[in-house]
Amino acid sequence: MPLDLGASTAVISQGFSRIYLRRFLRHLGQKVKGKEKLFPGQVSTKDYRRIRTFVDFDDRYTAPLHGFSSAWDYYTRNSSIHFISHIAVPTLVVNAKNDPMLAPECFPEGLARELSCVWMEFPEAGGHCGFPPADRNREVYWSEERALRFLREQV
Repeated sequence: MPLDLGASTAVISQGFSRIYLRRFLRHLGQKVKGKEKLFPGQVSTKDYRRIRTFVDFDDRYTAPLHGFSSAWDYYTRNSSIHFISHIAVPTLVVNAKNDPMLAPECFPEGLARELSCVWMEFPEAGGHCGFPPADRNREVYWSEERALRFLREQV
């Protein structure tokens, strides 16, 4: 979970992570095409090919369509890191430290120790794909097992 949207946006725009960025932007482009048909005059794919980053996308679509002045306004006001200390229901956050889409700000270990209703776990490995099983014959991901174990622990 990108607890800090702005910081993670910067990470995914650099190095190897740009492969993921390009794929996301292609997928989002298809969604925009669908929205353009539903909302003619409000959403347009004109010059979509010029969008190279999430900031570009969010400046053009997300922010104005949802009442924000810019992508950075959206990131600042909606990053969950700003709200997580107000959570009053037992909640588990798991972010792998080797997730190529997450910035260091998404691993607030100090904050994690302070919260009474939020458990944060930051395993060294797991990537961005939900901790797929090492044994390809297994269908259950570690993250799914961990979520179920967490729920049982809360009962």
